[in-house]
Amino acid sequence: MRYYKRYYPRCWDFGFEKKAGSFNFGIKDFPLLLQIQTVNSCNGSCLMCPSKDQKKTFELMPNEIFDKLINELRSSKKSLYLVLMLQNEPFLDKDIFQKARSIKEATNNNIFISVITNGSLLKNYDLNLFKETALDRVYISLDAYHEITYKKIRGKNLDFKNIKKKIDELISRGLNHKIAVRLVVQKDNFDEANQFFNYWKNKEVGVEIMNLENRCGLVKDYKKLRIKDCGISNIKKCFEPFNNLCVTVNGDVIPCCSDWSHENIMGNIKNNSIQEIWTNKKFEYFRLCHTEGKAQDIEPCKFCSQLQNQ
Repeated sequence: MRYYKRYYPRCWDFGFEKKAGSFNFGIKDFPLLLQIQTVNSCNGSCLMCPSKDQKKTFELMPNEIFDKLINELRSSKKSLYLVLMLQNEPFLDKDIFQKARSIKEATNNNIFISVITNGSLLKNYDLNLFKETALDRVYISLDAYHEITYKKIRGKNLDFKNIKKKIDELISRGLNHKIAVRLVVQKDNFDEANQFFNYWKNKEVGVEIMNLENRCGLVKDYKKLRIKDCGISNIKKCFEPFNNLCVTVNGDVIPCCSDWSHENIMGNIKNNSIQEIWTNKKFEYFRLCHTEGKAQDIEPCKFCSQLQNQ
């Protein structure tokens, strides 16, 4: 994602960022960011997401795969960012808090854990869990300032008012340092992006306003939704393959969080370790294509709106 506008309140602690380091284009022996899909489903039907068009049988990541990931993180002793979310709604996994806690305990709090959620299932959890939990940050995707816009973009099955109410409850409990809200800029919400930004900034939570992506060609109405000149430039070089590793519910490793097709598999955690997959020849070739400006020759990158300047 490229940012149009963002705000991080003074209460946010960036100590871990200084410890782990920043994203760059140098090839490391281990990823700096790890995304784990503990459940493969979502309860939303957002216009800009391929999930609504994909038929999936509800699946949770098997314990053997999750435990193997934890064991390697424990033995690696690396400081890294971990997102317990990948192309899903993470709170559909009822054990998400326990899984975050297991990772923290196994790595001696050496990993920064976040989730990205639509916020609709916050109502099912005791909000005290967010105070006590191992989750360091919760990003809540709202994509609208007005309810009518929200329903147009995110569908009628998600309750905008209830989600805002739960965010306010989290704020009232002094959890501003753990909360950020997001808006993806598109035609339906562009005119209210600044209202959104100022409203949540005044509540002293993190705010991120980002550009729309075509998810490597799988957002069907991308050309209808996008705004060509919204103040966000496309990327000239992608840092994903140099920093990020994404593990799907069955252990497959995909090269990018925007790769919803899962056609270019780098390996599987059941057969190899994170480090083995990260440094294998297939991943090396994938990075080489990006380094040499040949990303248009590989899937899924050749369909990516970010790289193709669409």
